[in-house]
Amino acid sequence: MKHETRREKAEAAAAKAREKRQAAMDKAEIALDEARREHEKKAAEIEKDLASVQRHAEEEEERWQELKVRLEDDLRKASR
Repeated sequence: MKHETRREKAEAAAAKAREKRQAAMDKAEIALDEARREHEKKAAEIEKDLASVQRHAEEEEERWQELKVRLEDDLRKASR
């Protein structure tokens, strides 16, 4: 009978340890999923910001080229 009790206690302890490990794994998986979602959200915001900055850079380059052509033309006219 004592043998049964020891085995039952050992099995109960093992089951409790498994449950504890599973709970820790579940918690870690939830944390990983939340962190992944946060990362994806931030990465998407950065991509959006990057596209906006690139568009502004292209607009500024176009503005500068137009201004430069006009001013160089004014300089040529003034030097005649």
